[in-house]
Amino acid sequence: DSMLNRLKKKFRLLDDSGNGRLEFDEFYKLFLLGDKEFPEAHARHLFHHADKDLSGTVDFDEFVDFLAGSAGAEKLMKLESGAAEEDAKAALLSMPYEVRCAASKTAKAQGKDWSKMSWQDRLDQVFEVEKAKEEASDVRLEASPLKDKSSRFTAQPSQKVPQKPPTRSEPLPNAPAEPKAERVVSQSFSLSSLAASAKKGNSVAPPKFDVGSMTQAEIVDYSLEEDDVENITGGNEGITPDILAIKEHLKTAGSPLETFEVEKFLAKGTAGWVFRATNRDSGKQVAMKFIRVTQARTALKEWYFSKLLQKLEIPNAVLAEEHVYVMDRQTAPKMVANELASAGPVSFYLAMVQPLMPWGSLEDLAKKGELSPDIMLKSLSDVAYTLAKMHENNVQHNDMKPENVMMEMDDSDGVVAAKVCDFGRTELADDHKHRWADTRRFGLMLYSLAMGEGWTSGGLLHQSHEDLVSR
Repeated sequence: DSMLNRLKKKFRLLDDSGNGRLEFDEFYKLFLLGDKEFPEAHARHLFHHADKDLSGTVDFDEFVDFLAGSAGAEKLMKLESGAAEEDAKAALLSMPYEVRCAASKTAKAQGKDWSKMSWQDRLDQVFEVEKAKEEASDVRLEASPLKDKSSRFTAQPSQKVPQKPPTRSEPLPNAPAEPKAERVVSQSFSLSSLAASAKKGNSVAPPKFDVGSMTQAEIVDYSLEEDDVENITGGNEGITPDILAIKEHLKTAGSPLETFEVEKFLAKGTAGWVFRATNRDSGKQVAMKFIRVTQARTALKEWYFSKLLQKLEIPNAVLAEEHVYVMDRQTAPKMVANELASAGPVSFYLAMVQPLMPWGSLEDLAKKGELSPDIMLKSLSDVAYTLAKMHENNVQHNDMKPENVMMEMDDSDGVVAAKVCDFGRTELADDHKHRWADTRRFGLMLYSLAMGEGWTSGGLLHQSHEDLVSR
């Protein structure tokens, strides 16, 4: 207790802003007190090591964990208990300090505790902040369909939804809080000894995993253990044989570069990188999505549900081809390698082939101010029908939003079809809660497009129906 009280006093002395968190300059003073010539570059490296939650600052718990050494390392190891978590952490570390700091502040404003979020949740928060910036567009507000009175759209007779949604939605449970590691602080702590030890690099713990050096078969086994397979199948034993079979295939799967010429980078999503590619034999252009093998759970969900929806003849869906490839990043063309440069240490990527949709998504049209009432209503009519057919077969999408509706247009910019894509969160179950979630997201999508408000920047998922309707 006496040592912790001493550390609290020292922390308050360093905390010039009085906000309970140390910025780098404040943290650096800790070493300068023990050694006035302590290298700034070395201190910056230690700062990033101490900043366990990657918020861009060091709070008191992190300060004590850093000084305790082994206890801080133990806490870090608990967070790195899975392949996807390790990969998400590496990707987050590669991002600029300002980006991580903005994500941490946004999470706090949304009532989240950054220190208790998983690495993947933190990475998703960064993507959410960056996506909100991309959505910000004056033209989408000025040219929103609600302000266009010229529409003559006539809807087709509405399709009967087979299941009545419940009267209210229930929030999904929060991720379990990470257990707090015990801290043991040496009674012989001193600033001079800390500076001397830090100069020798003693404060930095080695990484737990070395996913970058794994072979293709090793990283597939590592990323798709028994609980991962169960997560993909949702406990549905009828799906398990297909997932186990594709897992074995991935261990020796060939490279897509033997069949396809990758030509152009198209987009970056939360799950992967999308490129335009051409089949060397047929000349057919396709969209090719590269996904880290450590995120195989999401990819194999998309693979399985693409097969299932094709078998069920669900209309207006962008489905992945059944054959899946694996690419070693070291063999990637320079254009692909450049895009994957900050993707973390993983060397192997799943490559999934889908139809090329060069017209973009509903979100793309909205951002450009090119979404007329006719286009919006025809598109949403197609989406509603697709969701209804999925629900009839107990399939729930779980991630409906404007960017997950791809457009097929004719030469006069008329809508041929609006197609649902991205089945990485899809579930197979007779679950009224998930059907209701799809229905709610569909309504929010209508609101977002009609009003010209960004899906992410507007925080629509977090707002009450009453507030949205009142606007």
